[in-house]
Amino acid sequence: VQSVFLLCCSPFSSLPLRYGYFGENGEFLYYDNLRSARATDSYIFSGAPDEAGQLWQPAFTYHGFRHIEIFHWPCSDDDTEDGDSNAFGLPTYMLRCKNFPRVQMIHFRTDMEQHGDIRSSNPVVNSFWEMALGSLSSNVMSVPTDCPQRDERLGWMGDAGSSADISALAFDVAAFHNAFLDLIEDDMSSNGSIPDVVPFYRYGNQPADPSWSSAFVFILYSRYHVAGDIRSYAKHRDGVKLYLENMYRQYQRRGGFEGMEKSGIAWGTYGEWVPADVKQRPSATYISAFNW
Repeated sequence: VQSVFLLCCSPFSSLPLRYGYFGENGEFLYYDNLRSARATDSYIFSGAPDEAGQLWQPAFTYHGFRHIEIFHWPCSDDDTEDGDSNAFGLPTYMLRCKNFPRVQMIHFRTDMEQHGDIRSSNPVVNSFWEMALGSLSSNVMSVPTDCPQRDERLGWMGDAGSSADISALAFDVAAFHNAFLDLIEDDMSSNGSIPDVVPFYRYGNQPADPSWSSAFVFILYSRYHVAGDIRSYAKHRDGVKLYLENMYRQYQRRGGFEGMEKSGIAWGTYGEWVPADVKQRPSATYISAFNW
């Protein structure tokens, strides 16, 4: 999210702020990955004579971004002054504008203490670790989310399960993961099926892709083998039993893996969601069998 300090402008002037990532092919910023998300705030000035300026910080949303694009900054000739220094690489009109906004990025997430770290003599390894921490930190917003920027930001189970171990190694996730396990059971149907997204909202299916729903077991196992926690499993043991019974019924209805192979109907929707080589992507059924 961001905090933007704005000096006063004329009443009811509107200032759009759009959030994105580094542009490609000559574009200033890249927005295609946002899909239907507008990722835009519009600040409307009151025009009140406030020499201290005005502060804008979203209260009911947050944005994942690397850059902010500020459109049509209302800077008149009376608001400008000569500027000689270009230390920040800013365009000349920005240097001359006395009331150009000051922007501060504020990184926030669910409060979890970091208790794991990696430091090596190899700067590339260190950079990978810092990027991993950044990715994890940007996707712990009450639930483990899939992304911080586009039109989802939801608790996709595939992301939650695949990141369970590294999250537990890097952060104290006891309260965070235990709360999410409770949400999984809340969304579990009476027959033991679990949705792809928890809380179940907007996207996904129920029953979930087997690889996605397996996050229920993966997170519980992570709590045990990383933190030595068996109380979480004891709490959710009945739910796990109900879930595994549901999975076995799904397997039987499809005639087992031989039946799936004959019918050509995959058991699962997503499979290997982002393969390194699309041409060598294994079938969704193969991935479901592996995770099951």
